[in-house]
Amino acid sequence: IRDTSVTGVQTCALPISAGRRLIQALPKDRILTETDGPFITTRGRPAEPGDVSETVQALSTLYNASAAEIQQLIWGNFQQALNLAASHRVG
Repeated sequence: IRDTSVTGVQTCALPISAGRRLIQALPKDRILTETDGPFITTRGRPAEPGDVSETVQALSTLYNASAAEIQQLIWGNFQQALNLAASHRVG
């Protein structure tokens, strides 16, 4: 399952210590970010794609890395997920 699973990290998981421990236990090369908007709210409004920057900032603190390094990590993971999906395309 490690070869095909990708994990989405939401900002709401990061303030919770159990959420941080879980994220730290995940393979970094399988982490993506998501907002779950508009189904959850942040600061009293529906979450938006731009809110993912808060997740990137929290991950940079959690991993002791710069926001740019986390963005690069996530972008690479996204490209890897797309390549995996393309290689399993039927038809």
